Amino acid sequence: MTKQSSETHVEDVRPSTSDDPNLIATLLKRNVAEVFGENNPDRRRAAIRDLFAEDAAVHAPPGVIVGHDALDEFAGDLRSLHPDHVYTP
Repeated sequence: MTKQSSETHVEDVRPSTSDDPNLIATLLKRNVAEVFGENNPDRRRAAIRDLFAEDAAVHAPPGVIVGHDALDEFAGDLRSLHPDHVYTP
């Protein structure tokens, strides 16, 4: 039988983004440019993996979009409607 531990190690705890307004601004700008503004599906998918947790939930007009695959599909479909549009924060 394996003993389970509820110990938390320092390296397991990430700082809250709410503690750093510059980080929040950077993440928002990267989301606009690298996810919703990206035409290349491979670069968009890499940005989604970098910026969002696997089970992230994004609330958008069609409803709640959950997970990398759904977010990638949503952003790609949106991008295909106007591929030359440049999003700005």
